[in-house]
Amino acid sequence: MMFLKTIKYSLISWLVGLPLFPQATSLSLAEAVSRTLAQNRDVLSAKLAVQVKENETLAAKTRRWPSLTTSGQVGPLLNRPTLTFTQGTLGSFPSTGPIPATNRDISIPRKISGYGISQASVPLTQQWRLGLNVKAAREDEEVARAQASEVRGAAVGRVRSLYFQIAALDSAQKVAKAQLEAAEEVSRLARDGVAQGTALRADETRADARLAQAKADSANIAADLQDGIEQLNLLMGDTLDAQFVVTTDQREEFSLTQEEARQRAVENRPELKEGKIRLDQANLSVRSKRLEQIPDLNFVVSDLYFLNTSNYLPNQIASAGLSLSWEPWDWGRKQHEAAALKAKEEQQRLAVAQMEQQVKFEADRAWREYKRSNRTWQASQLATRSAEEQLRVVKERYTRQAALLRDLLEAQTNWEAAGQTEARDLAAVGTAWANLQTAIGNDERSNDSEANSNFRNPGGSNAAEHVLRR
Repeated sequence: MMFLKTIKYSLISWLVGLPLFPQATSLSLAEAVSRTLAQNRDVLSAKLAVQVKENETLAAKTRRWPSLTTSGQVGPLLNRPTLTFTQGTLGSFPSTGPIPATNRDISIPRKISGYGISQASVPLTQQWRLGLNVKAAREDEEVARAQASEVRGAAVGRVRSLYFQIAALDSAQKVAKAQLEAAEEVSRLARDGVAQGTALRADETRADARLAQAKADSANIAADLQDGIEQLNLLMGDTLDAQFVVTTDQREEFSLTQEEARQRAVENRPELKEGKIRLDQANLSVRSKRLEQIPDLNFVVSDLYFLNTSNYLPNQIASAGLSLSWEPWDWGRKQHEAAALKAKEEQQRLAVAQMEQQVKFEADRAWREYKRSNRTWQASQLATRSAEEQLRVVKERYTRQAALLRDLLEAQTNWEAAGQTEARDLAAVGTAWANLQTAIGNDERSNDSEANSNFRNPGGSNAAEHVLRR
């Protein structure tokens, strides 16, 4: 049955011209960043937050324009409203006497009636405060943009770090393959040595143990590599089973002085921008609170009209004039509120100063860590080449029976340890570079090709290529 299914799937794939199994495509760092910015759900949510603030700013602007309100009510009367004209209400004349001559009651019958009120109001003295509210809304909009930039930077930073971890794991996989081949060769030599009587059984057991460890290391690295690929797919918003191969092309060497890194951090870090914007907001709050002491003056046009009530009452009353609202005595409430806002403004100013120093410190630390990781990796490259050459010499001496199998096993162990150390140091270089970009505030605007130049040595060969040269 399984054989028939395999033939069926193969035939379908041949007919439609599609591969039977998914093919892994190459993925550059710039492409990974671009996909993340376009598809990452956290990034998209941050963009929507900016749109929310933009619409709130537009809504705040409308507060400065005239407001039109209309309300009304229609329904049956529940009682019979009565209008009483007392004797002589309309005057008293010698020829007629008082009008009316006696008290007269005029009732409105129970029927469908109603009223309506329309009003147009233009704020006058509130324009200054409303203008500050618009500025505050714009500041909220800028805060949302800074937060969105921070989300983008965090997502891009994770992508960069994970990308280079995958690249390092790919190199480590090549190292593990070379070590597995060497372990198999040493195990074969150990078996031949025991058979010929030139090696001990303990040495053969030790060689077999190194071979088993090499197989386990290769399998573990493959599992870690697949885990990293799935994590990167999750960040990019792709399906988890999408396969790709990372690329690290040779580019120009990346150079950045410590002072330049510090300056970029001050200029680009989104959290510092957000802190400065919130300082401006605190200042606007203080100014707006002070303007509350000015009376609210509005130009108002009102229209009151009645529906189906009586011919004895006016059906419409219209008026236009100024409306004043003022609280001259507030027991010092506004003054205390302004003092509290002023203290918050000073707190925010201190927070911005502290944040600026923290940003500079993080940039300095990331720059030093990046340089340190590069130095460590260069040293580990030399150590790997030295251990590789030592393994080659000892192997040659062993084949000529000028060295013991114990010496060959020790040289193999040293070479494997050096290769693993170089692979870890290579991953540390990529991680340190990603952390440096995050520290100086570079997100999608940065040139990710700079990282590729540091992920490879000046000669153009990576860590695995050094180890594979035997």
